This record gives sequence, C-alpha cells and structure tokens, in this order.
Amino acid sequence: MKRAISTILILFILTGCWDSRDIEELGFVLGIAFDPVKEEERHEDHIEEELGEAIGDSEAHERFFRKTYQIAVPQDSQSGEDIQSHFNLTSIGLTNFKVARNLATRSSRALNSEHLKVLIINEELVRNGMLEHLADFYLRDHEMRRRVLVLISKGEARANFDVKVPLEKMPALYIREVLENYEKTLQMPKYVEMGDVTSFIINQYSYIIPRIVSGKTDIKVAGAAVFDGQENKMVGWLGEAETEGYNWVVGDAENGVLEVNYEDKGVFVYESFSAKTSLDFERRGEQNVFTIDVKTEGSFAEKWIEGIDVADIETNIKLQQAVEEKIKAEINQIVEKMQNEYSLDIFRFGMKINREDPKYWEKIKGRWDGEDGLFKDAIVHTNVSVKVRNYMTEEKLK
Repeated sequence: MKRAISTILILFILTGCWDSRDIEELGFVLGIAFDPVKEEERHEDHIEEELGEAIGDSEAHERFFRKTYQIAVPQDSQSGEDIQSHFNLTSIGLTNFKVARNLATRSSRALNSEHLKVLIINEELVRNGMLEHLADFYLRDHEMRRRVLVLISKGEARANFDVKVPLEKMPALYIREVLENYEKTLQMPKYVEMGDVTSFIINQYSYIIPRIVSGKTDIKVAGAAVFDGQENKMVGWLGEAETEGYNWVVGDAENGVLEVNYEDKGVFVYESFSAKTSLDFERRGEQNVFTIDVKTEGSFAEKWIEGIDVADIETNIKLQQAVEEKIKAEINQIVEKMQNEYSLDIFRFGMKINREDPKYWEKIKGRWDGEDGLFKDAIVHTNVSVKVRNYMTEEKLK
C-alpha cells in the first residue's frame, strides 16, 4: 500500500511540466502593429477567403485591420552564424483572436506573446473609435502583460518594424528603450501601459498616448495623441512644444531642457534638475478655479548670448524671469488648447475636484468634458518659480 501511494505521488510530481514546449518550437512576439486595410487589399483572393462572409458586410469594411507581428528568432550561441534576429508576419481580419489563429496557416511556430513589448496603432483606427476593441483581447488573454507599452502611429504603424535601427537588432526592443527616455526630454510624455489604457477606458478619463513616427533611417517618439475619454476616440495631436507644457502641468519635467530667449539678445539653455508641480482647487460661487504652481531648480547649461555676466546677481534674476515666462507660456498654451479647441481635461483636474469635494464631483462629472462642459469654462492660474543654481565656466576661447 505504501509503495502504491508513493508511486502515485511521484507520478503527480513528474507531470508538473506536461505542457512545456521546446523553445525552438515557439515564436516570441515582441511587437504588434495595427493598420487599416486599404480598399484595394480587401478584394485580393486570399483576403476574401480569410474573411469569408464578412467581406460582403459594408459596416464590417470599416473595422478591417491589418496586424503585423514582429517575432524574435532564437539565436544559437554555438553556431557563431550571424542570422536574422527577427521576422515580420502579417494577417488581416475583423478580430484579434481570428487573426491570431489565421497566422497558424503562415507560421511554422506557435506564437507566444508573454514577452510582448509594444503595441503600435495607426491613427486612422483610433480616430474611428477602435481602441477599446483592439485593446480588449490584450486585457483578457492570459499570456498578455499589463505593462505592454502602447503608442499611436502617425502614418503606417507597420513601417516602424521595417526600419533598420542602430544599436538594437529588433525595432520593437529599440522602441521600448526609446520610451524609457521620457525623463530626459520634455517633448516626450511618459509612456502609457496597457494597464493604464484599461483605467482610462473604465473611468472615462480623457488622456494622451505617445506618438511614434518612422523615418527612412530612424524612429522618433515625441508629441502625443489626444483621446476623448467618453467615446475613446482620438481627436487630434499634441505637438512637441505642447507636450512640453503638458509635462510641466502634470509634474513630469524633472530633467527637462529649455531653450530660452533673453531680451532679444540671444538664446540660453536651462536644464532642470528638480521640478515640482502642485495643483490647488477652489469653488468661487459657480466658478471652478485651479492654480498650478511649478517650482524648479536647474542650471545655466549653454550660452548663445554675447556680453552678459551670468554670475551677476541682476543678470541671474533676469535669467530666472526669462525661464519663468517660458514655462508659463507653454503651460498657458496647452491649457488654452485643451479648453478651447478640444474641451478635454487630459490633466486630471477633475480628479482633484473629486478628492477635494466628492459630493460636488458626483453632480458634475457627467458634464465635465465636452463643448458644453464645465472644464472649458474653468479658470486656471499659473505660478512659476525658477532658481538658476549653476553656471557654465566663463573662459575666453583662443
């Protein structure tokens, strides 16, 4: 009896890896790009066969998308051969699940998405309100990680996977590394993860997602796509200067660099090495009033001005004032754009009201964003305090 029990227990232990697969049998997906299907593509024979009856559905035509997978090729360290590091595989469909299964007809390897790094979505798809549907599969599937990074492509999304990038062999990994640099530049917003997208959709917050643009020889991440949280539709872009203002408002300007005009005499560079943003809210009758306070310290990093002594106290005060005016102008520009052009609170001012006065927020949250919303008429004040602590070495170049 003891031997029988021992044998049964051993069998349970030995079946612990029953579903394991050899790494050579898997295709590890590192990046996925979504693009709309062009009209001429829809009537190609192999596409009509894949889509079946859906090809005749006029409404479905608007929801077709082309999905490109970037798949890593496992390297054999013993061979010493310089083989291709990855390949791209594309399929077309109406749903993520069907597209994934259709790829079994094109790939000798089972695709594994546990190491997925980035999702890139063409702006044409999200302007049509497809973000929630495209993201749904990645929120449900057990292989997916909530930390997958999401970007919106200006132009074809797949093109970002075709660029031969420097330093990294695989564009998907390169893009992931570029997104980690958001703390070093004001032109790039903080990366957005799939888990963040879930929160935006559930809570109906308006939000932004970083913009990616592919060139012939490189890939650039700067600026952002603006989304209406009520409909989850993209409504427009933030340029690089506007993204700088956004980062000051939300407090992501720790290591920002600014080129600042000085009394029409030239330009100097201010590098922030500390920055803190606070937001105050108060109700004045029926008016919602916000005050943005920015405090930053940094260095005088580069001078393109003749005939000034940066160590002089009066000059230093003028330099600080010039930086303050620059930051205030960028903040006012982005706030004015969001209030007057888009009428969307991408700054989370509404969350501040909810924390300060939850009962009042419950009454107004349904009419906060939008053309007739209260955010559009809110009063926003901006205070900026700058300290220039360090100076470049003053030397005569011979």
